[in-house]
Amino acid sequence: MFCPSCGSEERQRSQYCRACGTDLGVVRTSLERPDEITASGVTARDEIGRALAAKIEGLDSARDLKKFAEDVLPQVEKFLESPQ
Repeated sequence: MFCPSCGSEERQRSQYCRACGTDLGVVRTSLERPDEITASGVTARDEIGRALAAKIEGLDSARDLKKFAEDVLPQVEKFLESPQ
């Protein structure tokens, strides 16, 4: 396994990278259970999408919608991107 922070190869199953100290346990968990993590990300994006839709439905005018699109949507865009 290679450290995602510094690229150092870790041949032993250690908790932390010997070169930079990055916690490798989190990386190992994501590699061992990718389906769970992907499903969790999809669920979170779905919830964000529903919350945004509810907020948009409650807007009263095109002006409010424009302001929402300019102010809020750029902030949540990263959560709506595909995990691939």
